[in-house]
Amino acid sequence: MISYPEALKCFEQAIEKNPEDYEYFIDKTDTLRSMNKAKEALDSYNQAIQRFPKDERIYGAKGIMSSENYDEALKYFDKAIQMNPQNPSFYAGKGDTLRDMNRYQDSLKQVDQAIHYNPENSFYYGAKANALMCSNYYDELYDTSINLRKCQNMPTLLQIGIQIQLIIMSQNQIFQNTSQRLMRL
Repeated sequence: MISYPEALKCFEQAIEKNPEDYEYFIDKTDTLRSMNKAKEALDSYNQAIQRFPKDERIYGAKGIMSSENYDEALKYFDKAIQMNPQNPSFYAGKGDTLRDMNRYQDSLKQVDQAIHYNPENSFYYGAKANALMCSNYYDELYDTSINLRKCQNMPTLLQIGIQIQLIIMSQNQIFQNTSQRLMRL
């Protein structure tokens, strides 16, 4: 059984003993989020930013934390990218946020940057597939799924999920084409 209050106490002790390790702040914040203590989690991120203002990982993590406030999330991802433009996870996080804002073209550009910096990460191809599905780019989605299958670190269940999504999408495309032809008759 998970004991968030006990975990929180341990992270606070870890911070007390080693206040220079930013990961304890991230773990503390994640624990607070799991406990549905959003305000305290936000305060914890703000403390981490004050303590580690030059650590781009804090800004990237706060971008993820701010995912429900799109403009704020984008601001933190942009800051993280500015500080470390070769970290693919920042581009992927920004891409996910843009996708959630229905800005699919912008999302694809960000996810492509993530893939550029780490073409072996299957999750970036999955993020691209999600953006492509939302934007109805079926041909490019198929090509992305081919690249995704080449990734050695992709879980088998994810491979199966992608195949099912492609089958459903191709069936929907066939249905739409047939419907359009019938309407012309």
